Amino acid sequence: MSGGSGGSSSGASGVSLTTKGDVLTFDTSETRLPVGLVNGQVLTVDSATADGIAWETPSAHKPTQSFVVACSDLTSDLTVGTKANFRLPYGFTLGAASLGVRASLATAATGSVFVVDINQNGVSILSTKITLDISEKTSTSAVIPPVILTSALTDDAEITIDIDTIGSTNSGQGLVVYLIGNQT
Repeated sequence: MSGGSGGSSSGASGVSLTTKGDVLTFDTSETRLPVGLVNGQVLTVDSATADGIAWETPSAHKPTQSFVVACSDLTSDLTVGTKANFRLPYGFTLGAASLGVRASLATAATGSVFVVDINQNGVSILSTKITLDISEKTSTSAVIPPVILTSALTDDAEITIDIDTIGSTNSGQGLVVYLIGNQT
């Protein structure tokens, strides 16, 4: 390409860009990548194609997002019951299993396993609830990982976070729950 001259090629290939939005690419020689077929498509890296790029619909490339919900202060002993209540600002799909939900404590519970439930419109979204093993501060290392029953959370759904079981010796302090996934 010579000095931004609007697509004229100075190489021997003589590749012409013929349509508004065409892109000049290179694998072992210069080639023309036609404009995307659908409005709104974006150019992405694609190692499966010869020139390493392709037009894609953005919905296939949604960034991971998180709702991080503080369910208590950091120093008060926790008790059983509903600790957070909020409405989703948009539809949201949780990631698979423990990748989609997790919990942490600032001070670990001792004496028994700490158990957390997440509800959408009054119904649990988990078939196996989030557990933090005795003396652990995170659910990511739990012997029994959570299992998500309902991964599709709806726009304006009421989400509640409940503590079902606290530690029997030390109840635990500073609960934070994470909902991890993508906007739908």
